[in-house]
Amino acid sequence: MLILVVMVAVLAGVARGDDTTAIPTSLLSSPAGGEAPLAGFSPAASQTTIFTVSAKDFGDFSAASPTIISPSAILINGETGKVLYERAAHVRRPMASTTKIMTGILILEGMDLNARITVSKKAAETIEPKTWLKEGDVLTVEQLLYALLLRSANSAAVALAEGHSGTVEAFVTLMNAKARELGMTDTKFVNPNGLDKTGHYSTAADMARLARYAMTNATFRAFVGTKSYTLSLPGRTTPLVLESTNKLLGQLGWVTGVKTGLTPKAEQCFVGSGTKDGISVISVVLGQPLPDVCFNESRALMEYGFSQYRQVTFMDEGVVLAEAE
Repeated sequence: MLILVVMVAVLAGVARGDDTTAIPTSLLSSPAGGEAPLAGFSPAASQTTIFTVSAKDFGDFSAASPTIISPSAILINGETGKVLYERAAHVRRPMASTTKIMTGILILEGMDLNARITVSKKAAETIEPKTWLKEGDVLTVEQLLYALLLRSANSAAVALAEGHSGTVEAFVTLMNAKARELGMTDTKFVNPNGLDKTGHYSTAADMARLARYAMTNATFRAFVGTKSYTLSLPGRTTPLVLESTNKLLGQLGWVTGVKTGLTPKAEQCFVGSGTKDGISVISVVLGQPLPDVCFNESRALMEYGFSQYRQVTFMDEGVVLAEAE
């Protein structure tokens, strides 16, 4: 009886041993589902270990980078933060309602979802495409977060900021402190909703950094990954159905979030995230005049990101592959 045994891990002609080329440990990301890149390779206790590797470094040529016409854009690996594509990514620009990523994550880190907030006159009078919050309305933090992150409600941002810190100004101070903590050196917040205001700006690179941080929070991921939510408002007989402004969500099964934005100065903005075959990517597009182009470029960037990696399986030495007579 002949027993076939794996003696060394081999991938696409690259092996460990003798005069063959060693696999650079710098090319190895974390095992599927892991939280941090590996410093090196060591066999796991199980018989197989799955790693994410750079496609081009193993002779597997990935797709050409997409043609992007938006003023600013960036694509990063959502797990490691590695930049995979950038275009004017460090130019300061207004970022519209993508601001609400910061608002949302601060609320989640500082408030109970069941806490109740009374809508103030200031919140109710905030500029909104459709007025639906009234002064005196009482909603939970959870309800307001759905309004904030799905429907991009500016009034919800103000109500949440006041509920968290007492005043919008105090909350904005916390937003900027968090930005500094995250290394967002080209970002300044003036309000919690992203409405055009002098001195309110960020960059594609900083927004990608923020999104990467926010998406580590499972509750945040659940909010931005929701396509629609039915909200029952006080004193209203008809519930309000909040549909996500993220047009890629639900259209593409691998899209996981994050947030759109639109103001006259910022134009179309979108921070998107996706996970496919164990690979997570985050794209940011800022300043695009046309909504379809904004979404299409975000999709193209993320698909390009997926093409940059491959998942490969290494088997432990001594694993029996097959038995033959």
